[in-house]
Amino acid sequence: PVDVHGVTKRLESGGDIVEAASGCRVIVDASDNFATRFAANDAAVEAGIPLVHGAAAGWRGQLMTILPGRSACLRCLFGEPPENGGTCHEEGVLGSVAGEVGGLMALETLKLLRGEGRPLADRLLTLDALSGKRRIVRLRRNPQCGVCATGCDVTE
Repeated sequence: PVDVHGVTKRLESGGDIVEAASGCRVIVDASDNFATRFAANDAAVEAGIPLVHGAAAGWRGQLMTILPGRSACLRCLFGEPPENGGTCHEEGVLGSVAGEVGGLMALETLKLLRGEGRPLADRLLTLDALSGKRRIVRLRRNPQCGVCATGCDVTE
């Protein structure tokens, strides 16, 4: 059995997220803004809890799994949150794209909880619903990452 612990309050900081995730085995983040996504990333790495990240905007979506201490994190990939990045409010979110990303996030979470399959660690899945294309981009931990670089081995 899987118990899901939903959080209905706004989590303003990484500390709030660490507190809310206490006792959890996986953090699932489908937030609608870059600041919260990066706070969830930082909190997951700090707490040592795997994070399933998913995002959708317009016709595009992305998904990755972060295994603290073992795989690349959002900051390895993107550095800092963009200051003027497109927001869900500006670009809109198509329900069907969000549904596909959400379904994939649920599968990633189940893989982690059951210890089955190969999670999307060190890989970013992108989808473009207009073209129907999915792509998987291989990632590597950044040895200069300010969040997860402790113990990072560039030869991993």
